[in-house]
Amino acid sequence: MKRLYRSSLVAALIIFLGGNAAADEDLVSARQSLADYGLARCLMAAWPETSVIRDDIAAASGALHHMGRGAHQIRQNEDTLEVTHDPYQVIDAFVRKAYAEHATPTKDERENVLLGCLAVYHLDEYRQLVSAQDEFIDR
Repeated sequence: MKRLYRSSLVAALIIFLGGNAAADEDLVSARQSLADYGLARCLMAAWPETSVIRDDIAAASGALHHMGRGAHQIRQNEDTLEVTHDPYQVIDAFVRKAYAEHATPTKDERENVLLGCLAVYHLDEYRQLVSAQDEFIDR
């Protein structure tokens, strides 16, 4: 009887811990997707001219958005359909503002868009903002 009880307890713990591991993986994946969305939006804002690369970045941005593969929900008032919280808009607004503050010039004084957006992407404040959107993950 003790052996059966111990085996059941071990099995229950494995299932419980395994379930939490999957939930943790989903959380990490959702955060990464939202952070990547912000990187794409930063690059698009910094390169406003139409080009093949901008079109590619725009496609990636769309794929990472809620309507693509994004895991975060946009909340609306059920009666008026007014948007009450849009995690994607929050991230977009942040990266645009932060990019202006972290523009990275090259040796010849030109702006390096990729380095500037990567600087924003690696800000602790950015990671905290992405994590603050966890309550809007579609679970």
